[in-house]
Amino acid sequence: MTVGDAGIQISVTVDEDLTDIELTSLEFVFVSPSGNTFTRNPASKTTYTATYLTFASDINEDGTWHMYFRNLATGFEYNEGNNVFTVRKKAEDMASDNG
Repeated sequence: MTVGDAGIQISVTVDEDLTDIELTSLEFVFVSPSGNTFTRNPASKTTYTATYLTFASDINEDGTWHMYFRNLATGFEYNEGNNVFTVRKKAEDMASDNG
């Protein structure tokens, strides 16, 4: 993934049935490399999986990001350590850094 990517699917699978839970009661929580935090509701869900599609303004820093998921209706929070992803600069931005 690169800075500014839009339409990237980020999914999380949980061990609770999400069928009757409203999308507004589910949140993806993103923590940027600089420590800024923001939340987004899923774009869609199935029985056990929720999916979010990124906007260009969401992923605005290169480095290591953390993501966790919470169900506000039940209070469950999923923040296992495997929800980490790396974002790199776009190729044109890397080129301008070098020259």
